[in-house]
Order: sequence, then structure tokens, then C-alpha cells
Amino acid sequence: MLSGLELSFNTSFSSQMEPVSVRMEDEEPGRFYKMHYCPLCHYISFNKTNVTTHMRTHTGEKPYQCSYCPARFSDHSSHRYHVRTHTGDKRFKCDLCDYSAYRKSTLRNHHINRHEKSVFQK
Repeated sequence: MLSGLELSFNTSFSSQMEPVSVRMEDEEPGRFYKMHYCPLCHYISFNKTNVTTHMRTHTGEKPYQCSYCPARFSDHSSHRYHVRTHTGDKRFKCDLCDYSAYRKSTLRNHHINRHEKSVFQK
């Protein structure tokens, strides 16, 4: 799909840099799509926001500030989950015990480690 596309990469960066967008023709003639890539490395995505967030790993930019503590984050979702640690918003509840978590993935890990393993250990 990316055959024939040659990307050049920069070695200097600035927090003002933008993802580079390339309009590409699909395998089906007449159909086009956009690929976005980081001008500093080989990261490529169909989603421009993903590339913008990725580029912050190069620039060190952390635009999301916690209103409860000095913590800063490069992406909105990490910021949102962090704020829940201050507010106590544990919206993911275990159906088998009183455990609750800030993240769905943490609840899933709890379920596997606490409940599924105990079934196999008996």
C-alpha cells in the first residue's frame, strides 16, 4: 500500500511542528486517502491526531495540566485518567466483589488475577 512512497525525515524539531500529510491513491482507482507522518521518525498513521500526540514524545510538550497537582500530560486521555485519582471517580466496578478501578483495563486485570486464577487454583 505504501509502495512508491519515499519519506524524508528531519533531525531537528520544534514544538510548533505539524504532522506531514500525504494524499495517496488507493488500490481502487479514483479513491484517495491521507496518510500522516511524523517528520522526525518513521511513525505513520491514518489519524492526524495520533501523529500530533506522538510528536510530543520528541518535543516533550505536555499541554494537559492537572488542576489538583503539578502533573502534566502529553495526551488528553492520560490526563483524564489521572484526574480521576484525585476525584475518586472509580467508575469500573467488579461484579464479583467490592473492587472498583479508575480504568477498565485495571478492572480486567483484577478480574483475571483475583477471580479467574482462583477458579483454576482450586
